[in-house]
Amino acid sequence: MTKDDLLAEILNSHAPIAAAGLLLPGAALAEPVPGADMDGWTRKDILAHVAWWNERSTRMIAGVRADVDPFPPADAEWDLDTQNADTLAAHRERPATDVVAWEAASFRALVAAVAGATPAELFTPVYRPWLVDGSLADVIAEDSYLHYPEHVPHLAWTAPDADLRLHAPAEAGNADAVRSLLADDAGLGDRDAAGQTPLMAAIRGGHAAVAHLLLDAGAEVDARDRRLDTPFLAAGRAGNAPLLELLAAAGADPALTNRYGGTALIPACERGHLDAVRVLLTQTDVDVNHVNHLGWTGLMEAVVLADGGPVQQEIVRLLLAHGADASNPDLEGVTPLEHARRLGYTAIAAMLDGG
Repeated sequence: MTKDDLLAEILNSHAPIAAAGLLLPGAALAEPVPGADMDGWTRKDILAHVAWWNERSTRMIAGVRADVDPFPPADAEWDLDTQNADTLAAHRERPATDVVAWEAASFRALVAAVAGATPAELFTPVYRPWLVDGSLADVIAEDSYLHYPEHVPHLAWTAPDADLRLHAPAEAGNADAVRSLLADDAGLGDRDAAGQTPLMAAIRGGHAAVAHLLLDAGAEVDARDRRLDTPFLAAGRAGNAPLLELLAAAGADPALTNRYGGTALIPACERGHLDAVRVLLTQTDVDVNHVNHLGWTGLMEAVVLADGGPVQQEIVRLLLAHGADASNPDLEGVTPLEHARRLGYTAIAAMLDGG
């Protein structure tokens, strides 16, 4: 596993946790979680619990990097069950909005701490009285991407009165059915179990005509799902240029980011979606130099995660023409030019070198 792999695992597995904080109404956060394994806990309690474990990993990283015990002496007799009970008691009366903000901030701090650590610091086995027989990466894994999925079922929620009649015909591209259901006041903004609205269902199916109907009816253009995708982000990842044009015209925000912290431009560059990249660069004000949580720009992904062929060469040319900064390095300090030379992409290297 590399540092990029570690960050990707953390970010991907956390998406449903972040989405719960963004999407769940206060009443749902205050409800007891489903199932008997967390008896008496609410969804808000789960978010507080996750926040504490995020902070634990961040403290561990700081402790190893500074060679300082991150825990006060009172924690010497630390016990898992006691810690969980203490966290529950300490935060049970906090407003849900405070807990949501705390969890989000604790996760941002964790990602920043991982991004700032060197691979040697993360993966070299170390021994400390408070970190026994393992590496920081092992601790982080246990606290984050091996931990988060345990609580995703606890945070699952669908509005009890959700009207999901539009989702299936929208995804199938059945414009007549969608039109009829809209006339019958079907749930334009209601979400399914994946947190997706009918508009996202239409985008997922690649159906511009249906998406147009839904937008004209007032669908929220930037509604997120439980993977933190918006319709615009999903269209960018899929490389659907007509949908990107439609959504941009409807006011989609190109600055919104996915679970990896990337704009729609970054996966479009990685996947060789030339037409989508062209739309994004010429018809939106997407930040061509935006850096995601992995430390990658669209230019970096166009170089490193592709084959260096004619399509990727044209994407690199477009990016540079629209102001991409070829000097932006990755988290290890390696520039796109250095990667292109290492990979033997001579045409791309020449463009990056100003040739």
